[in-house]
Amino acid sequence: MKTKLQKIITLPLIVIYTYLLVNEVICASTLSVTVSPGQGVEFQQVDFAFSAISEGDQNDSNWGRVSVDPELLFSSTGISNGSLNIYTDEGWVVQNMPIDLSDAIDTVVTYFCLGLSDSHGIDVSTLSAHIEFSSDPTDEFNDGTRSSFSVGDTVWDAEGFGEDQTTDFGAPPPANAVKFDPKGKTEKHTQPNATNVQAAVNQCFPMAVANSLQYLEDRFGINVPHDHKVGLKGDNSLVGKLDTEAGREVTSRLKGKGVHVGPMLRGKFSYLNKNGLKEKLVHKHQGRGLPNGQIAKGDFTSSGITSKDRGEKVRFNFICNEIKKGEDVELCFSYDVKDKPIGGHAVRVFECGITKGQPWIGYLHDSNQKDDTKGLENVRVNILDIDKDGFQNVGAVDREMRFVLSESSKKTTPTPTSSPTHTPTHTCTPTVVTLAYFTAEAGDDGVVTLSWETATEIDNAEFNLYRARTKDERYKKINDILIATHVNAVYGASYSFVDTPPANGTYYYKLEDVNYYGVSTLHGPVKVRVRSGWGEARRR
Repeated sequence: MKTKLQKIITLPLIVIYTYLLVNEVICASTLSVTVSPGQGVEFQQVDFAFSAISEGDQNDSNWGRVSVDPELLFSSTGISNGSLNIYTDEGWVVQNMPIDLSDAIDTVVTYFCLGLSDSHGIDVSTLSAHIEFSSDPTDEFNDGTRSSFSVGDTVWDAEGFGEDQTTDFGAPPPANAVKFDPKGKTEKHTQPNATNVQAAVNQCFPMAVANSLQYLEDRFGINVPHDHKVGLKGDNSLVGKLDTEAGREVTSRLKGKGVHVGPMLRGKFSYLNKNGLKEKLVHKHQGRGLPNGQIAKGDFTSSGITSKDRGEKVRFNFICNEIKKGEDVELCFSYDVKDKPIGGHAVRVFECGITKGQPWIGYLHDSNQKDDTKGLENVRVNILDIDKDGFQNVGAVDREMRFVLSESSKKTTPTPTSSPTHTPTHTCTPTVVTLAYFTAEAGDDGVVTLSWETATEIDNAEFNLYRARTKDERYKKINDILIATHVNAVYGASYSFVDTPPANGTYYYKLEDVNYYGVSTLHGPVKVRVRSGWGEARRR
């Protein structure tokens, strides 16, 4: 029997062309294949092994793990790039997990709820599941043909963000948590050079930094003088040097404390300063850290290096914008116990995306810090505020984003990550641009750095900047050429521009966004005091 698509293909060419213009759904027909055991999808039950929890209270947990072999999945289904969906007795437990053979990742992982009657203590050896791998994400997913999959074991003891040890591993990601937008945007950005090295116990934060610095060396040629390999405080490895500079308390690979944001930033900046990297990178951060080890509001400076403060709370938009620009990103999330953060984990984020309007990230880490032969993972997880407390969750309600740090090379433009083309919505109303911030900062040399970040951009084509000596006088445009919007900036992006005013004094700046149809909106003004220098405006 012919499918609907096959029937259309047998029509004369001119008929096909006319029909596809009328009904684009047929043009974008989705291929979906049911996945059986042995075709690239495997399951594990998580045994947590946190130091502050007794073994009997965390084995055989309600957390499930899905590990996907993209190459085997492709050979079994014929689909090289698509979305994986899994339905069990608990419901839709894995929702549009992106799998792309071209990422060249051996195994991709996510976590889900097994649906047990208790948080731990119930061994699972098999799982009845309906799995489909589709060429496109879906708005809804229901039960279907089930198969019985074997369930193995895996260990999670990953921590070290902050000095406290967590006393509860928390609830797993809930089923049916994501509500997809049928008209929502879908995009994916994955950085190359995803190096990941085994961490010692509670060494996650220095290791996340080391993984990031290795990425910068591999991609931009920045000279990081120490080898990135398994290491510890006092040795000559990259992570060992970072351990030392951060002052992490450690006596062996199996015994050591974690580290808070402040000591880790000071240690990282000290390492960069001592090794000729002080002027090579630009640093930005969001969040303050854990409540018992927070850094103050505002820019953070140590060893002559400054990280610019980009907000009190960590936001997906900031993370994804940094990834899209090729910058390295280190993320710290807390383990919450009865809504109180006690300890946490640090990872390197190397990819981000949006699936039908739902944000997600991919991160590198070591889930099993006590075993140097296991635990390295590439994890993809949805980002959403499940408990509506203002802190975005890393998949599960008890894992909340608390701090993120990004670095970029000052001189080298990265190879762009893959981005689909933005198609403007047909409207002649003003551009929908929501600013997260718009600032003007004057340097000692008379240079003014204008920085802005958008939370949303719909139909935005370009920006312009204007300057005036007083708030209410006529503003003069200072950019000779348009400041183009970032591709696919519908979920926000970051921008900067350098201006050198003609003389000392007070200046006001306005930002203009212009949509695809020539309609513009002004933002500002912002005020700045310039003390020296003159010249022409220039783009950074």
